[in-house]
Amino acid sequence: MSLKKKLMYYAIGIILGIILVKAIWAKTGYKGTYFPSERIVSNIAKKQKTYSDSFTLQMKKEGVSQEMLEKKFEAQELEASVKNREAKPCKEYFLETSFFQKKYVFEVQNCDSIAHFQKFQLKN
Repeated sequence: MSLKKKLMYYAIGIILGIILVKAIWAKTGYKGTYFPSERIVSNIAKKQKTYSDSFTLQMKKEGVSQEMLEKKFEAQELEASVKNREAKPCKEYFLETSFFQKKYVFEVQNCDSIAHFQKFQLKN
């Protein structure tokens, strides 16, 4: 068999394999969160969320609702960075997103079953 035919069979096999894997993962609801930032956001999105009083006040002042924030989580439109991964009992992260063409940063404590949103501020 010539090299050209071998490559053609290989390419067809790869394409069929990719389609099969995508179909299987689509049924399970798996989201391909490969990067650390995506894994942090995905982990926080699954948890019950609580909001500090100052966070809620600042959100209202900026015209942002909790529903808008939930939509950002569903669409994976947040970027995460580590504030203190070694903090006990809850790891601390910064989440960044935009609303109304303005960038905002949230400070989040990510505990075992709850994500507590501490600060909501406009990014400079």
